[in-house]
Amino acid sequence: MGNGLKFKAFQKALVNSVITALLALGVMLLTEAAITGKLSAPEPYLWVTLVLWLIVLSEQWYRQVRLYRSCARHHECSQSLTGQHNRI
Repeated sequence: MGNGLKFKAFQKALVNSVITALLALGVMLLTEAAITGKLSAPEPYLWVTLVLWLIVLSEQWYRQVRLYRSCARHHECSQSLTGQHNRI
């Protein structure tokens, strides 16, 4: 698998993990505001968000790399991933 595809897999994993972590933080903050009546970000919420981000990043990166590897085994799929198309 080329470095370009690894970088592409990392980009997709990074975007997905950041969105997931921010959504989780938003839910935690809204729940905290609903319970206490004030909007604050306690330190444990930030640590949980960081841990969640790392877990989702590693899982998504592994998943994306596996998808690109399995797809690269098929010629037409690898062409569509790299943007190279045969034109007649």
